[in-house]
Amino acid sequence: MEPNSKRFCSIRLNKVILGGIHEIYFPYVLMNPLTVLAMIAGGMSATATFVLTHAGLVATPAPGSIFAYIAMAPKGGLVPVMSGVFTGALASFLVALPIVSRSSAGGDAASAFAKAKQTVQAQQTQPATSAGKQ
Repeated sequence: MEPNSKRFCSIRLNKVILGGIHEIYFPYVLMNPLTVLAMIAGGMSATATFVLTHAGLVATPAPGSIFAYIAMAPKGGLVPVMSGVFTGALASFLVALPIVSRSSAGGDAASAFAKAKQTVQAQQTQPATSAGKQ
């Protein structure tokens, strides 16, 4: 991963945590579909923690940012809510860590990009044909 990519990853992570814009991480999950298991584990552990601690919110935390969770936690109920959030994040991290470290997604993505670039260049050098000619 390039240094610029690491910088943009941290910016995107801040958007996910602070802004609740969860669509940002979805392309990363699609690049390595096994990480769906980490998302499932995080959701299950957070839900289990919410149930065990009787956590709940007074309204929907839209857009899903950490600030919305804090604002919607009932009086005296912030600790159970935040424990569920952090338990889910920790479970996702622990499940995703071996999956991401064992995969060579960066190398595969680079080779796929190089192959796609060669294909596009090859198509651009071919003479154009009209669709209506036989």
